[in-house]
Amino acid sequence: MAAWVLDESHHSRFPGNRVSLPTMTGRISCTYSVDHLGNEFRISEIPSFCFEPRDDVSPLNDVPIVRLHDARRALDLMSWGFVSRRSRSLEAAMPVSFACGENVDRTRLFRNAFRNRRCLIPCTGFFEWRVSDENRELFFIQHRDSELLALAGLWELWNGDEKSIHTFVVLTTWPNHLISTISTRMPVIVPPSRYDTWLCEGQVEHPNEILRPAPDGELVATRVS
Repeated sequence: MAAWVLDESHHSRFPGNRVSLPTMTGRISCTYSVDHLGNEFRISEIPSFCFEPRDDVSPLNDVPIVRLHDARRALDLMSWGFVSRRSRSLEAAMPVSFACGENVDRTRLFRNAFRNRRCLIPCTGFFEWRVSDENRELFFIQHRDSELLALAGLWELWNGDEKSIHTFVVLTTWPNHLISTISTRMPVIVPPSRYDTWLCEGQVEHPNEILRPAPDGELVATRVS
């Protein structure tokens, strides 16, 4: 695998804001074009927005997500970092990039979005740090066959006096065996067979069957040089 370089610049709609992060690296890779994502998720109308595939995508960046619109799958560009619709201003908002899937249905900030505004975040893989007393090692985690990963997320619309913005949060769960050797949390990965179940509007049936770690053996981790 080629060496990965993490881009420290943040193109953001929230200048000066800090992002709420859990014990995760908070970076993903999305190296797919809009056309490829449209075909992968069977999007009937490919959008015209501009997204440049990137090895390194950070919170506060704009990211393609898949959601339902008029009962059909749609591909939209949203800002990574969930902003409550109750926030008085974007300047005062504290965007949330990750949320614990185990209690998201009981958390005031997310429970309405969990019932009505679920989404998928396509990515090539994600980054995690392994931290010890002596060292910090960065790993890139991807599908063992380099297939696309779809992370579970929730989206929200914030309306201001002069502008509106769509934002999203990535849901996390406890780690599988591989990730447990690196980190204490991992993103929820939705398998293709559960896309429709996750995206459907209204209460999802048996959410714990989705909000769980990826099966052991499905992912591989490569140390970033």
